[in-house]
Amino acid sequence: MSRQPIARGRAVYVAEKYQSRELDTNGQPKEKNRYASLGRVTAWAPEPGQNMPNITLQLDAVPVGVTGPVDIQLFWDEPQQQQPQQPAPAPQQGGYGQSYGSYGTHSGGR
Repeated sequence: MSRQPIARGRAVYVAEKYQSRELDTNGQPKEKNRYASLGRVTAWAPEPGQNMPNITLQLDAVPVGVTGPVDIQLFWDEPQQQQPQQPAPAPQQGGYGQSYGSYGTHSGGR
């Protein structure tokens, strides 16, 4: 019996923040994140007796010039229920699918 992944996605970090053309409730430009990809992430079904899935993170890149901790966010692709052999769907507007969390510590001040 081969193990099948239960989810696939991307590992990213916030490379920069920018002001969008959208306005918030105070009439000020909304700040948005521009993400840079670090690699791929795969969730596997839990081993017998475990509650949490196993996560595989394959890094393709690392942030250049970072001297402190980096928050890594995981964006999971939409699951494909009918044909799991098909490639992952195209990313949604903004470049990434739904985020289910992040890992890392926030450095606080700059």
